[in-house]
Amino acid sequence: MAISMMSNVYVCVKDLDIAIKFWESFFKKKIRARYKTRWADFDDGKTVTLGIYRPAFDNLNYKKGDNVIIGFYTDDIKKERARVKKLKPKSISKIEYVNFMHPYHYFMFEDPDGNKVEVAEWDKSNEK
Repeated sequence: MAISMMSNVYVCVKDLDIAIKFWESFFKKKIRARYKTRWADFDDGKTVTLGIYRPAFDNLNYKKGDNVIIGFYTDDIKKERARVKKLKPKSISKIEYVNFMHPYHYFMFEDPDGNKVEVAEWDKSNEK
């Protein structure tokens, strides 16, 4: 049996309540599920689940930040950057332009635990 698709991505956090508040504001929606102070997730049934995991619940070590980079698509990069800036992330970059696999604009920010997030906009009209 082969891996057929990605099912979830999760970020490690120190304080689940702070992380939930931040990500609910980012997504403009409530979490789907929560288990004590260990786990919460977002899932719309159509895309990859984003989980928020607190390793301390399982007595595991936790290194703050640089655990994962999560990428999101937007159809209005300027509007989305202005909205995210109002969420007061730890840091936020300016909008950059790159042309690697295809041309696109992006910005990056850090959530309250220092995890990096990329938001990008590209021309989807040529996608199959």
